[in-house]
Formats: sequence, structure tokens, C-alpha cells
Amino acid sequence: MKFIANQSDLLKTLTLTGKAIGTSIVIPILECCLINIKDNKLEATGSNMEVFITNTLEVKADGEACIAVPHNKLTSLVKSLPDGIPITFELVEFTIDVTRVFEGKVINEKEKKQRLDIKAGSGEYVLPAENGEDFPVLENKDGIEIKLESQLFLECVNKTLFAVGSDKLKPAMAGVLLEVANKMATLTGTNAHILGTFNMGVSSDKQATCVIPARILGVLKDMPVGNDVKVTISDRNIVFEVAENITLKSVLIGEKFVDYKGFIPKNNDKTLTIGREDLKNALRRAVLFSNSVTNIIKLNLGTELTITSENNDYGEKANESLQGDFEGDELTIGLNGKMLMECISRYKSENLKIEFSTYTRPAVIKDTTSDYKQDLMMIMPMVG
Repeated sequence: MKFIANQSDLLKTLTLTGKAIGTSIVIPILECCLINIKDNKLEATGSNMEVFITNTLEVKADGEACIAVPHNKLTSLVKSLPDGIPITFELVEFTIDVTRVFEGKVINEKEKKQRLDIKAGSGEYVLPAENGEDFPVLENKDGIEIKLESQLFLECVNKTLFAVGSDKLKPAMAGVLLEVANKMATLTGTNAHILGTFNMGVSSDKQATCVIPARILGVLKDMPVGNDVKVTISDRNIVFEVAENITLKSVLIGEKFVDYKGFIPKNNDKTLTIGREDLKNALRRAVLFSNSVTNIIKLNLGTELTITSENNDYGEKANESLQGDFEGDELTIGLNGKMLMECISRYKSENLKIEFSTYTRPAVIKDTTSDYKQDLMMIMPMVG
């Protein structure tokens, strides 16, 4: 069986599918890319057993095939070839003599093998090809289908994914909670120190709740996407169709997500409205003089607004005035400066509103221009 692929198209496909292939390979065949040839289409899949990425491109083929070939080697070869040239692949079957010993008897057998002969320009190359049926796949299952507007969805992912935890003892916090109900989709991520929860409208009346692994969202946010992302949620799996020929699949996290709504303060009586860039730049300077382990800074809020930090080990201090509007009784609260910078860096609006109650309660950060009052980030205080 032969097929011909364009170098540029094939390189894009291999690059996309390679994003799913991990560095710590447990099963040797996961070093390979699964290639399915049918009806003049090449469907390539890469996986690390958690994330599966499939991309399809047009080829000229005289038959069908399902093989697994070394991904890195093939990608490196295709990348080194001149742009846009045709590459001819031929799947060759052959046999080798194999000698085995069974119950004291020597048995001579012939074993079927496959290889991929490659011709491009003036070069000829050979790669081994494994049986594609040995490659693990994530079966397609019926589930709830919804469409999400790509730009809004990726903005919500960007504002929640960074807050996801990495504690293996709390697997549910290693993902982002997706809740779909009442024509609204809500994404929430937390590591118990910071939390982000953001909403977007959907046209569907369907309901679903699942915890999406951070790994697949990290890959998804760097993918080329169309106007909409089609999401299919089943009992154990989730599928993202991000473009006409690009599909991502993953196993869902089975643990129950933390009841985060109970931790969000409801009656904050102190509010700071401040320019986002001004606060971010002041934080960046204050963190330089904070303890390198805790990164604690203090916001001193009252008739005067200041940000302070100190590192007693080296006798370093910082004290800077802030320009903003504060309403409420005076308050001094300690926060992790680096985490606070991470939070406000995810926003794009000119001004932010930060709500407080006491120095032992979380601070809540909101966008002054958000369409949803439920959109917020929360950061836990540091006492000391």
C-alpha cells in the first residue's frame, strides 16, 4: 500500500499530535504515532494515555492501513525536508525467521513484520511499523454535546487553569470543574490558596458536571481553534472538537470537586477599586523585597493606600503608595504577592475591584466590566 502526503501538511499534523506524547513513556508503543489511512485521508493520533490528539489531512492513497510509527524520528525527518515537497510512503510486509524454545524443544517459525519505506526528493528512508491495533485508543461514547464559543471558552480556561493544584493526594484539584446548567457554562480551578471561577453563555439547555484534567486544557489552549468548540461529555471521557480536523480526548477525573462556593465570602464590606497595571507593577516591585519563601506582602488600606514588604533575613524593605479608591474601615492584610500578581495578570480590564472583610478572610478580585457578577478570583490571606 502506498500513499503520498505534502511535507508542510504532514509536519503540521505530526507537530499537533506530538503535543500529547509524554517524555516518560510507560508503554513503548506510545513513542509512536498511530496512522490510519482510509478514503484518501490520513488520521494521525498521539497519546500519553491521558490525552489523545487526532488530526486528519488529505493524502493520495491506493488502499487502507493502520500502523504505528516512531513519532520523533518521523517528525524530525519530515521537518528536515524542503517545504511543500511530496513524500511517498510505501507499507511493506515481510517475514523473518524466529527461533524459540518451548518445553525443551527448538521451534523455528516465520514472523510477519512491517516497515515504512519513505521517498522524498533524492532520499530514501526506512522506518519500522508496528501493528496499529496494539495502540491504545479511547473509545467514542455517547454523551452530552454542547458548543462553546472558542474565544470566551479559552479566556475562561486561561483564568482558571493557572489556579489548578498539583497535590497527588487531592486529584480533583488537579483539574478544572466544568458545570453546565441553565444555558450557562462555569469553569472553576483551585489549589486551596487561590481560586478562579468564570462563566460563559451557551445555547444548550443540557446539564453536565465533570472535572477536566489540567493536561488536556493546557494542550487545548495552545491549539488552533475554529469559531466554536464542540464538547462531548460522557460518564468517563471528554472529547473536544476544536477545528474541522482536530480532536482532543481525555479520561475525566473521577474524584468529586471541592464545594468551592461555600468558601467564597458573601458579605465583604470593604472595597478597593484600582488600576490593574498600577497594582501589578507595584506588586512586582514589592515582591522583590519580600521573603523569598513566603512572598508575603501587605496591603494597608484606609485614608492612605500603601503596599509594604520586608525580608528580615537581609534587612530589605519596601513601602510604596497606591492610587485607588477604598471604601470601608481601615484594614491591613497579608497576601502572597506572587499569587496575587498571577491572579490580576489574567485580567484585561483597566480597573479591578478587590473586596475584603477581615485580615483572616479571603480577598475577592473582580473585573469591573464583567458581564457575570459570579466571575471572580479569590486569594487566601497570609497571617504573619
